[in-house]
Amino acid sequence: MMLKFAVSPGSVSRVFGSFTIPPMSESEFGEIQIKLEPPRDYAFANKRHTKTKEFMSKEGLLTLWKPSKDNSRVISFLLSQQRARSKIDIMLMGRVPSQVIADRVNGEFRYRKAITSEMFETYHHFFWNTDLPTPREWHNYLAGHPHRDALMASVLGLDYLLVSRAVYNTANVAQTDSISAIIDDDCLVCIVKPGADMMTVSSLKTFTWAPGGGQGEVTTYYSSESRANIVQHVEQWDQKLIASGGGYFFSDIV
Repeated sequence: MMLKFAVSPGSVSRVFGSFTIPPMSESEFGEIQIKLEPPRDYAFANKRHTKTKEFMSKEGLLTLWKPSKDNSRVISFLLSQQRARSKIDIMLMGRVPSQVIADRVNGEFRYRKAITSEMFETYHHFFWNTDLPTPREWHNYLAGHPHRDALMASVLGLDYLLVSRAVYNTANVAQTDSISAIIDDDCLVCIVKPGADMMTVSSLKTFTWAPGGGQGEVTTYYSSESRANIVQHVEQWDQKLIASGGGYFFSDIV
């Protein structure tokens, strides 16, 4: 963004790819070119150039153009920490305060030099601004991202987002396969409380009982009739709607 016409969407996307940031399309790059109007004597390399400084400040790019030590570490260090960023992105999308994120990340990864809350604020502002795109834009933007479902759950204010990808063959025997989704364009949003506690609100529950239960039980025996060892797997469970007021079902909306 700062170089505007000096770079191409391809080169920007290659840089984004090296940091595992989704690539930028031609249209998105074109929109940025149209919106940004640098001064005629724009001097990116001159940190003392008054008009360039005013332009960077107006566009909210000043701290990235002339960064502090903490902001420099965002580019030189934080962007390369892919394992940490997968957690940081989810917390930022869930609106977790930057100091809480800093405490959690530093506690888990124990970097030699601690990451500050200012670094997360810079990263959030320039590289993962959750407040700019709409949920639909986030969905398109995160296409192919390995943690898309978890990130979209944070965008939508949900604890979990579970996408059904199961399919089945609707064709008759000996006919060409006709694969259809078991759940296609419907959506269920509900309160689900894990565990066996029956005193808290939960729309749905999975009930299990012995022998077998939800995990199943495997037994073996010899069948004289079949003249073979038989392996038998038994599960005993059922799923029930127990509080219809704890959720919503949306049909044909996805």
